[in-house]
Amino acid sequence: MLRERTNYLKITSGEVEDFLTDGRWVDVVETKEGGARLNISEDDLEVLDNIARKFEENGRTVGIEINENGKIVTIIDQNGTQIPFDETMKALFG
Repeated sequence: MLRERTNYLKITSGEVEDFLTDGRWVDVVETKEGGARLNISEDDLEVLDNIARKFEENGRTVGIEINENGKIVTIIDQNGTQIPFDETMKALFG
């Protein structure tokens, strides 16, 4: 069974004072390949920098694949392999 989670993703540092400016809700769905698909708005693509930074802190370089409508993102490694769902969740919410 594929996992799915909706959670609030902070996009600013510090406390959440305004839900519209300090973060966003994001849906994360496990792919059949074991990775994670993020449903994210075009306005919130800057959060991908935060995700990449968290992976880099752990010595891992990542990239992204964006679907044709620009709203679904999959995190991949330098070889084009999807980053496992659990690792993506830790980078997003850990």
